[in-house]
Amino acid sequence: MRRALAAVLALAAVSAGGGTGAAVASLPATETLLDRVVARLGEQAPAFDNRGLLAITVIRFDVPEWASYRGGEQFKSASVVKAIWVAAALDHAGVEAAAPIAAASLYGSSNDAAGRAMDIAGGIDAVNEYAHNLGLAETTAYEWLFGRQRRSVDFPGPVRGLNLTTTDDLAGFWAAVGYGFALGPEEGAALLEWTRGPKDSGEGSRLIARLPAEVGENASFKMGWLPVGREYQLQDDETGWGGEPPGTVVTFDRNAIDAGAGIVTTPDGASYAIAVASYDGRQWAFMTGWVEYVSCVVYSVVAEDPIDCVRSWDPRPIRERQAVPGGELEAARTRTGFVTVSGWAADPDAWWQPTLVAITLDGVVVARTRATPTSGRDLFAPPFSRDILFEGGEHEICAIALNDGNGDDTAIGCRTVSL
Repeated sequence: MRRALAAVLALAAVSAGGGTGAAVASLPATETLLDRVVARLGEQAPAFDNRGLLAITVIRFDVPEWASYRGGEQFKSASVVKAIWVAAALDHAGVEAAAPIAAASLYGSSNDAAGRAMDIAGGIDAVNEYAHNLGLAETTAYEWLFGRQRRSVDFPGPVRGLNLTTTDDLAGFWAAVGYGFALGPEEGAALLEWTRGPKDSGEGSRLIARLPAEVGENASFKMGWLPVGREYQLQDDETGWGGEPPGTVVTFDRNAIDAGAGIVTTPDGASYAIAVASYDGRQWAFMTGWVEYVSCVVYSVVAEDPIDCVRSWDPRPIRERQAVPGGELEAARTRTGFVTVSGWAADPDAWWQPTLVAITLDGVVVARTRATPTSGRDLFAPPFSRDILFEGGEHEICAIALNDGNGDDTAIGCRTVSL
């Protein structure tokens, strides 16, 4: 188990055990619903690889579950780690010292203010020490040149300017904040408040863009983004990577990153830490679409809220729903004049939407029914049952799970029945 996640789950286990320290963090013995959700999202991601890479980590607070896809792979952190830098400032100097730079760093994502957060924390290497002491071993700031030059002495880095992190570390950090061991009570409450709700720009709010408005307003999170093929005017406190002065319009042409991490709480009180990153990409609209879609799907599953997370402008792997459905015809029971056909069927792209099932009698479609999830427990195996008019004699009853998009249908079983 990775270090950051191990630390978080250890505290969760101790908390569940009443604080005795006797509990030991471990993965659930069997595959969890969250495992299956993140794995499904990962299965969709390879179709995106030629335009970028996707990483996901989710840690639930209400139950001892976490799941990760490419969570240990490092990527350029952009501004998503500014919450860690402000936390380091809070840990070192307290709320009063960090408050003046909080809004600019976390809502406005000011690079100059984030640099001053490093200074309040004791310097760039003090920020690194804070992160590494939390178990965030893959998160390091090598340099920050906004406002003034800051370069790590202890961690010179593989490539200057390439500050790095992972979704495992980002989710682990937010879980540590949520559990209360990243900061003291006053400092932790301040960070959660300073990062709560929509930010100053649409780019800064993509993690909550498809969540219900009231949920997004209560979420504490930070985004980071470096677009590709997009013009950007350097702000008064910014200098370009090539030394361009403030006010210059620069164009990002490679190594795009869109990442978000934070804590989301559902209306019934269940909370989770989530980190989603779309990185090393070339098509910005596709990259941001993946971040919004993944965050929405995870929320819908944890909250058991059947919201539609797909948008007409989404990347094709999301929009076209090409996954092959599965299922099983489990029983065909006869009684006078009827046969009851039952089983389960699931289109992986349907999520909370029902999967249509066609029922055939001797090769002819005689009915259609729906396999509809009733809770997270049957999300990946929603049940169906349908009564079919039935005359005497021997007949073959079959079921076909129908694709809800552009993929193939799947025969899920047959039964021979007689009356």
